[in-house]
Amino acid sequence: MHQQTRRVPGGRWAGVCLAALALWLVAALLSVPVLAQATRPAGFDAARVRTLFDKAKSAAEGIADTGKQREAYVSVATARVKAGDLAGARATADAIGDGREKASVYYDIAQAQMKAGDVAGAKATADALAGSSGNASIHRAIAKVQAAAGDTTGAGKTAGAIAGEKARAETFGDIAQAQVEAGDTAGARKTADSISDEETRIAAYISVAQAQAKAGRRAEAGETLAVAKTTADAMRADLMAQMFAYCHVAVAQAQTGDMTGALATAQLIAASSYKEDTYRSIARLQVKAGDAAGARKTADAEWDAYARAATYCDIAQAQIDAGDMAGAGETLAGATKAANAVTEEKWRWEALSAVAQVRAKMDRPVVVEPANIGDVPRAKAAADAMEEWKKAGAYHDIAKAQLMGGDTAGARATADAIADAHTREWAYSDITTAQAEAGDVIGAKKTADAIADADARWSAYGSIAKAQAKAGHVAEAKKTADAITDADDRASAYSIIAKAQARAGDTVGAREMADGITNVYRKANALLTIAEAQVKAGNKTGARETLIAARAATDGMKEEPGEADCMPLLLEGGMPKTHTYLSIVHLQAEVGDVAEAKITTDAMVDSWPKRAAYSAIAKAMAKAGDFSGAEALIAAIKDPANRVTAYLDMAEALTPERGPGSR
Repeated sequence: MHQQTRRVPGGRWAGVCLAALALWLVAALLSVPVLAQATRPAGFDAARVRTLFDKAKSAAEGIADTGKQREAYVSVATARVKAGDLAGARATADAIGDGREKASVYYDIAQAQMKAGDVAGAKATADALAGSSGNASIHRAIAKVQAAAGDTTGAGKTAGAIAGEKARAETFGDIAQAQVEAGDTAGARKTADSISDEETRIAAYISVAQAQAKAGRRAEAGETLAVAKTTADAMRADLMAQMFAYCHVAVAQAQTGDMTGALATAQLIAASSYKEDTYRSIARLQVKAGDAAGARKTADAEWDAYARAATYCDIAQAQIDAGDMAGAGETLAGATKAANAVTEEKWRWEALSAVAQVRAKMDRPVVVEPANIGDVPRAKAAADAMEEWKKAGAYHDIAKAQLMGGDTAGARATADAIADAHTREWAYSDITTAQAEAGDVIGAKKTADAIADADARWSAYGSIAKAQAKAGHVAEAKKTADAITDADDRASAYSIIAKAQARAGDTVGAREMADGITNVYRKANALLTIAEAQVKAGNKTGARETLIAARAATDGMKEEPGEADCMPLLLEGGMPKTHTYLSIVHLQAEVGDVAEAKITTDAMVDSWPKRAAYSAIAKAMAKAGDFSGAEALIAAIKDPANRVTAYLDMAEALTPERGPGSR
């Protein structure tokens, strides 16, 4: 039975709350909820953008930490590539020094040159890294582009120029794959024959065979895979590589319908773990093809009982997915027998547990599906035969199926019959939401009142208020919220109502509602939603006022929220203090309120979000034409690494969307 976690206040969620908040903080840094930035200008001052790139590079030169300095150079060079300043990108990349980072930037430059149709230029860029692994990577990318464009002759010449045998072979493998994708299996087969590295050649043969089989030419596919197997037979110098090759060939044979050949190839694998994995893959393909008996026979060929049980479980799962419950039952019997044959106790119980998990999946459709098709009595009869804990979950599922079918009264009756209080109240919560969304507020409140747990009950009332507000019945929604005695839940309901009003265009009413929220986290979150709606409606004056109020609420937050303050962050999409400030700054910059944005930024503590805030302000100033002011703001940033990013952000704001090319 699936477990459900009830929302509880503050301290009762300690571990979950703080762990989730930690994950959220990472996401918050990467994705601040702001409105889409204004469209970039159709034309731009290329010289100014290049100057910003130069200033970013100069700032990077002042970074003491060599690792961070390399990262900054890479960022500047990558931004230049994106803007089409390929010459500047080359110059910046050269400052990185030798290494993987430099090769990566050169690779991006070559990619941009190829997209612009400058294959010769891309080759020249690759040649500038002569002897490095980056040189081979770029040439490989060029060959792939040439092959994809149909120039297999040119691609072959490019591949042939690569010094390393392995890299050269892999590039020819790329060419063969491009030919396969273009439908030229004959050409791909010819290219595959020319590949010197056995592993790469086998992979190419497999791609060709799969394409041949897909086109209905199974005899050709079989012949190609026979050549692949012969190639693997000759790999006696490296037995591990040989076994790995046999694995791939065997699975490919099964994929193309040659189960006999697949099993024969699998027999040649000496390492037990490789062999077991291959048998499992073949068995899955057999049952997918409708041959469950053959799949079980394949499983029986595995001498390890644990592996045999695992394969039986795979087969049973596939049968369940196909609706073959009788067949799955037969297969699970074999799985149980195999699991019991495992000699080591720890692994025996693990195998039996895996079997039990698959069997539980087989039980669930018996309960839920009849309810989904309207046969509730049969679903309940099946549930009644279960253990009590499983019966509770099944009744909950039946109630949900009834709700989906529009039978709210029936769902309520089913929920009433659930013995387990926890499960019953979650069913009531589902029903409350469904009734409220259907407009049956009286019925929803009756159901909510039947919930004994106060936290769950007031949460249900919050769902009712949300449905009322969403339907435009704001006054009624407020009455529902006022009836909630728990302060935090009441604040949550007010926040939900305010957001619904804002999204419906009633920003005045939303502000009145938000002003009545006492929880600063929820209040700031609601005010941000209102400000976004005002910006979207073109009401910049109103947005500026709302954002000042949002900042005032944020001022009351704790720098490091405790458990009690963590809950509203998670439940309502709120944010910690610094990151709420950052969202406010983005919106203030969006409406051109630079002065207030600076005040908000100055209130921030964390340096990384503070840099992002200054960057947002600079971008807004630049879009408004105040280039000197924006540059002066960035120049005042003390950390050179942060200054680099701010210059790049400003350059990005001034660069129109365009295809790459040299300038």
